[in-house]
Amino acid sequence: PKDAGAFTGDGGGGGVPFQKLLTEVIVPTCAQSFCHETNPPAAPMELSAESAYGELVGTPSSQEPSLMRVKPGDPENSYLLIKLRAVSITDFATTQMPLNKPALDEATVADIEAWIARGAPND
Repeated sequence: PKDAGAFTGDGGGGGVPFQKLLTEVIVPTCAQSFCHETNPPAAPMELSAESAYGELVGTPSSQEPSLMRVKPGDPENSYLLIKLRAVSITDFATTQMPLNKPALDEATVADIEAWIARGAPND
């Protein structure tokens, strides 16, 4: 996250592996922040290191079931990016994630977008 200064992705080059996104962005920003932790998650998905990939990739959003949380190869239709950028889509608005924390910087979001675009591999 921007305020932690820990993420050292490439800012949109597309080569950041999921495991780096997981350990440097998803777990510290999402899983360890009340909303998506294990016991029980406040939001309807757990983003611990063990669960995050299965909870995100190819799984329908609970808020907008017509969209996958992460649709491999299709960042524009991946609900994760809609939430990270707080993009309003037809007939509903969304709250920017992470909730009650500074937004992720655009370079980090671009790395997530590039990972989705290259098929969201579990690398």
